[in-house]
Amino acid sequence: MTKIRSDSPQGPNGGMTWGGSLPSPLHRDARLASLGNIQHLEAASVEGWLARHGLLHPRGDVRVTLLSGRAFAALVETEGDRPLFLKQPFAAIPPVGARREGMLLRFVSQREDLEGLRHVLANFVVYDEPDNVTVTAGLPLHRTIHSLGVPPADPLLRATAGRLATMHTVSAAAELTDEERATYQAINPVPSYDRITPDDLANAPGNGFVLLLAVMQALSEPLGAARAEWRPACLIHGDFRDDNILIDPAAEGDPSPVFIDWEMGGWGDPLWDLGALIGQLLYYWVESIRAEQGSDFASWVRGASIPFHRVQHAIQVVLESYAEASGRTLSGPDGFIDRCVQLAGVFLLHRVLGSLESIGGIHPAAFYSLHLGRTLVGQPRHAGRIIAKGLL
Repeated sequence: MTKIRSDSPQGPNGGMTWGGSLPSPLHRDARLASLGNIQHLEAASVEGWLARHGLLHPRGDVRVTLLSGRAFAALVETEGDRPLFLKQPFAAIPPVGARREGMLLRFVSQREDLEGLRHVLANFVVYDEPDNVTVTAGLPLHRTIHSLGVPPADPLLRATAGRLATMHTVSAAAELTDEERATYQAINPVPSYDRITPDDLANAPGNGFVLLLAVMQALSEPLGAARAEWRPACLIHGDFRDDNILIDPAAEGDPSPVFIDWEMGGWGDPLWDLGALIGQLLYYWVESIRAEQGSDFASWVRGASIPFHRVQHAIQVVLESYAEASGRTLSGPDGFIDRCVQLAGVFLLHRVLGSLESIGGIHPAAFYSLHLGRTLVGQPRHAGRIIAKGLL
């Protein structure tokens, strides 16, 4: 007997880009049409699908827990069997397509020179390419790093930054062919709004898009430079946010973070992952600012329920831990803080676009993100001295 319930222990999916917004829960068949002739999974069909693929040996009840997100996702638990996690995307993410996650996880599992980074992923089981279903080990006891503290505790941040550095350094040493690099190329996340057509504006999301556009065009030069500096050197996650980082809270002394949701993963610039993590820490603070506060930075600091110095400390822990694990230096000719700060600003500008696409306007946290992101992108050295206090 299959028992079905809805929950989100592994966290939702995310990531938005203008022209590729998150699909609505409605019209599922239309979203899947672009994926070809595949078997569309439903909660009631999961048990049969697993049995046909030799992945289920029922011993009593089968429990299927549906998880929220932009894909059909389910945690399957059966007495005596290991938990499994199934994922079938609803729609493609331009330009990586709908099959990126399954193909990438299968690729990593087959490469001996990438064995050293598999511990940062949920154990890969199988990728069924015809149905575009990825199966990995289920993690029913894990929780998102966000659910364990805002900002997360130092040990969790150190472990996350350390594993991120390991993933980057191990994969950077892999000898990929030109075809493999082209197949698994990650998206350059730095936007360009230099050329906007009337059709672009007609299809732009939300009533506040003109405000975002004005900021983006004012930042045309630094954004262009940041985009040009993109170097696809190693495997990156591409959507490195807190709900894609899982921790086992019962693992005392060894949090062992696991990174999930690889729909935007591929070979890209490692500093995008690191910048996104820093941007996420700043977004915790941004979300805690009361909407009635003034428009200047000092009033934001006073009015936030999460003290800014806690975020500064968290960012310092992340940068120091990553530098130590990766062998990089925080200052000097090889220093990377400025660029991380700039990419953290890009992350915050993405949050503004996400607000426009999800609610049709700029909510308070997105408004603060817009102004903070503008400063980080346009004045990374100045902003770095503030947010990474003590490191520059």
